[in-house]
Amino acid sequence: MNIAIQGIPRKWSLKQVRDHVMHDIPCQFKTLFFNFENKFKKTVFIELLSAQYDRMQIVRMINSNPDSKQFHLKAIIPKYVSQAHVQAANGKIKANKKGAPKKRPQTAVTGAEQILITTHKEIMTELQSKYTRLYNFSRKSPDNKLLENIARTIFERLKSIMETNPEASSTCFKLSGYYRKLHPHFGDFQMILSTLHKLQDEHGLPRTHIVENDLIVVSSQLNLIENIPYDKIRSVTEKYSNKITKKILEHVRNLATKSLQINSPEDAARKKVRLELKNMTLHLPSIIKQCIQRRLTPEKAPFHRVRIYGEPFLPSKDMMMPFTRRYKAVHIQRSDRMYNLIKMNIPPFVYTNLMAMDGKNIGNAKLMIRSSEIPLYKIPDTLIAEMKAYFGVGDDPGQDNFEEQGEEA
Repeated sequence: MNIAIQGIPRKWSLKQVRDHVMHDIPCQFKTLFFNFENKFKKTVFIELLSAQYDRMQIVRMINSNPDSKQFHLKAIIPKYVSQAHVQAANGKIKANKKGAPKKRPQTAVTGAEQILITTHKEIMTELQSKYTRLYNFSRKSPDNKLLENIARTIFERLKSIMETNPEASSTCFKLSGYYRKLHPHFGDFQMILSTLHKLQDEHGLPRTHIVENDLIVVSSQLNLIENIPYDKIRSVTEKYSNKITKKILEHVRNLATKSLQINSPEDAARKKVRLELKNMTLHLPSIIKQCIQRRLTPEKAPFHRVRIYGEPFLPSKDMMMPFTRRYKAVHIQRSDRMYNLIKMNIPPFVYTNLMAMDGKNIGNAKLMIRSSEIPLYKIPDTLIAEMKAYFGVGDDPGQDNFEEQGEEA
């Protein structure tokens, strides 16, 4: 089985292509050879060494990769692959080893202010991932300030670490690890509660008494976008598809189509078109339904992205490997920014069973398993500007989006 990727820059080698696509191909493969499109671009042919996976799914995954969009790459299923070229290419590039460490090329996080901002973002994401109701709970807090005040507390803690420990401040990985040494996971809820009570006291409101489990609900139902189940999206799409169809048919049936001798050529043409629309009335419902499904209904992804945090640390690779294999995980990536995080893709049919393992202990570490598709609080621009200003860095238009560019997939 073969696929091809068009638009490869001329200067890329087969090894560079392999490193680029190895995160989007869940089986062993070989990069075979190039065909030159023009003096700037070329096409690479790739041989898939397993028939277990659908080629169209792999093509979609490559095309949806932000890096592929950035370089204007397009994966296709080729109609013909020269066997002579295949035989000549065999053995030049080794197939990737499934299960071997995989690192996606990332934008390097350098500079003290970038290390601070990125680590701050990762810790805030971990906190909201653990306490799944915190985001909505904050929106009901006085002036919607709970998460904003928590973000400031974490900023002050990280700033204190960077002032006193240069070694811990050299990378996001080290900084996040040292943060947890000083502020262990079991203190997170107390921080949330004390921040809430302080906020309520400032507004003269009675204190809300909550327990930790009030903020934690792990759904075993697979969600697609911002906690909306995929089946619900389909049902809503079908519901409004029927309403749209009804309105359009009613409009078409009431169109005036009778031609008069005094009609201008434009009116006559318009009424002829209306007549043709009426003749299509029987077919309009199916046409409308197909258009809405194609344009408005999101495509169900072949894999679902999950995050696994270890408390107080992440178990070793050897300890985690049987666990990840059991749930058919692919694209397993250990974060190089958060010391206790791995991200991986799983097939949707194992999602419920994986979520049931939340809280499992492996090697004296507790696993926190969460979907990556959750709504997250956006750090205010004013706070980010304050972090930069602390290191004497002003707003640089070229750095505005460094977080998004360097975000792990």
